[in-house]
Amino acid sequence: MKILLTTPPNQYFNVTGFTFRLPAYNLAQLATLLKTEHKIEILDNTINLFHAHDIFKTIKSFGPEIIGFSVSFGAYTKNVIEIARNIKAKYPRIILIAGGRIPTFIHEPFLAGGFDYLVAGEGENTLYELVQHLSGKSKSNISNIKGIVYKKDRVIEINQPRGLIEKLDDLPFASRELLKKRYSLWGYGDLTSIEGSRGCSYNCSFCSQPNFWKKLRVFSNERILKELELIRGQGFKELIFNDDSFVSDKGFGNTPEKIANLFKAIEKGKFDFKLGVCLRADTICRNQDLIKLARQAGVIWVNVGFESYTSDSLKLMNKGLVKNVNAKASEILRENNIMIWGSHVFAYPKQTDYDMKMTIKYGKKYSDFFRLTMFTPVEGSILFEKLKKLDDSPVKNSDDLNYFNCVLQDKKYQKKIMLKFIMGLLSYYCNLKTISNAVYHKNRHVKLMTRRAYLGAILFVIYSVLRRLKLN
Repeated sequence: MKILLTTPPNQYFNVTGFTFRLPAYNLAQLATLLKTEHKIEILDNTINLFHAHDIFKTIKSFGPEIIGFSVSFGAYTKNVIEIARNIKAKYPRIILIAGGRIPTFIHEPFLAGGFDYLVAGEGENTLYELVQHLSGKSKSNISNIKGIVYKKDRVIEINQPRGLIEKLDDLPFASRELLKKRYSLWGYGDLTSIEGSRGCSYNCSFCSQPNFWKKLRVFSNERILKELELIRGQGFKELIFNDDSFVSDKGFGNTPEKIANLFKAIEKGKFDFKLGVCLRADTICRNQDLIKLARQAGVIWVNVGFESYTSDSLKLMNKGLVKNVNAKASEILRENNIMIWGSHVFAYPKQTDYDMKMTIKYGKKYSDFFRLTMFTPVEGSILFEKLKKLDDSPVKNSDDLNYFNCVLQDKKYQKKIMLKFIMGLLSYYCNLKTISNAVYHKNRHVKLMTRRAYLGAILFVIYSVLRRLKLN
């Protein structure tokens, strides 16, 4: 069968989308199991600027019998469903499948909107088994395929959940050659991404990963190094580890010892990648020698979820941090000449004006790129599950769940929060220090990212105007 795997139509809800974009690694991973018996094409809309998608153009040129959408951001839901309805209206025989975080936790809108099947949870084996059934290569009964959701006689059927892949090393390497469009983040060469683990050993209340992945599982260092050899042979120079937390201090999984050995092997192998990883602030503080190894192995930037700078806020988020840790982590990274992408949450439930003020003040101080997003209840997170049960639930409209709109506060207070939020962003972009960083900084990557931030802000304004004029 001909199968098209695609990302949703591209939309930008904040500056970050224009500043930083990731290739659709997950689709390349899904394609690997399918391509031996089926013809696969990947359509990655995430790297488009002002053009939302090429789905109908690709349908005409490729002629897929199955289209699979990966949807992991709630605000994309409406547009994905609209596209699905349009596909069904024009090509009713095409089978539509949706997977990813959103269809895992929310079923009805997708099944009522034109999708035939949903893949819940980890997708590789479930999608493969479903495609084998649909293509006639397998005689298994649809009700016996674990991990899928579908409608039968207008009733939603939720099959038994599929167990997790216990040994991730058994997975084949992602088919990156199917990702036709490439780009560079730092100017060293083409960018791609890789997994070192799946899941997270922490349980922040705003995050859905613990509920989606259930537990932390890791790839062995030997498996990772083999994939790095493959990636190097494919000509990639820039690499991002997709792990939610690249190092775990919980005594299992991605332990500091395991990652230290990985960094040593990467340095010894002279891979010469420019690497980016996600780390917790407390992990950085407890493993300063590991940060030195990271820099020697080629890590040039780290995404740190600082989130907030008051003890009360961090406790509300179940972050498991104390406020002084963020400052120390920032100091350690800068000592090692590693650029800091500082992620922060604004207007978390029960945060005070003081909490939000400190987020802006210290976020700008301790970050090289200050990422500030409005608190958004994420589908599958602890807080989202609580909120959706309310009669006047603020999470009913997926359009609002975009990290920019204020959805939880009292409506009279929302305008005030939005003003504080926008002023906080402007205070970063209009800050003399930020401007000077874009002109010159001893760390080349700080300078480049700051310039990308300004370019992203300009593009976001243009994009927003085009959307208002309905020209996008």
